[in-house]
Amino acid sequence: MKQITLNGEFTLKGKGLHTGRNIEATFCPAPDNHGYKIQRTDVEGQPVIDALAENVISTNRGTVIGKGDVTVSTIEHAMSALYALGVDNCLIKLDGPEMPILDGSAKPFYDSILAVGMVEQTQDKDFYYVKHKIEVVDPETGSKLMCLPADKCLSILAAELEVLRNGAYDGSGKYSHVFTYPGTRKYSDVRANAAAVADFHIVVDSGEGTNLDVSAYFSAWIYANKVVVHYLFLII
Repeated sequence: MKQITLNGEFTLKGKGLHTGRNIEATFCPAPDNHGYKIQRTDVEGQPVIDALAENVISTNRGTVIGKGDVTVSTIEHAMSALYALGVDNCLIKLDGPEMPILDGSAKPFYDSILAVGMVEQTQDKDFYYVKHKIEVVDPETGSKLMCLPADKCLSILAAELEVLRNGAYDGSGKYSHVFTYPGTRKYSDVRANAAAVADFHIVVDSGEGTNLDVSAYFSAWIYANKVVVHYLFLII
């Protein structure tokens, strides 16, 4: 199976969730074995950061990668959409410190990739085969991520969380959600539509005369289990 890149460029514009700034992200085709890289065009020298696990410096309310003093945050929706569609190589040019939040889900990225199309490259994809149990545990929170060998992709998430129903929290407790791939529900129907959730009311002052009301912005995108789905699609 050959590597895949975009068939052309596309640009998405919107506000940053944490800064309130107007941000533009341009997704570009990239050569074989390039991987996912993000270029900060607003920083002197336009540094490029590889979107790799070893460059993750924070996962507090979003995934942040960094190189030296330069960081990029809220990259998880774009990464999820690229991976779900099998894109191996992409350069993302970003004129700010975070991805635009758009509608709070991966769907705008997913739809834009489909619109521009994808092209097969010359080099083979590199696969990792899970041959034994792999488990990561955070002793402070009790969070656990386990990966097991299987003959098909099965993703299960169990979490302690507050579930939002009809605009009000109905208490907290263990909640689980299971996805099987391939299955009857596609990424575009479930994972791509799963929006981020603001569990508190906050107004971000962008310093440019506009505010972003996070809780109001996301309220129309939440359904009972969406908070679980959202965090699940970031890890598959």
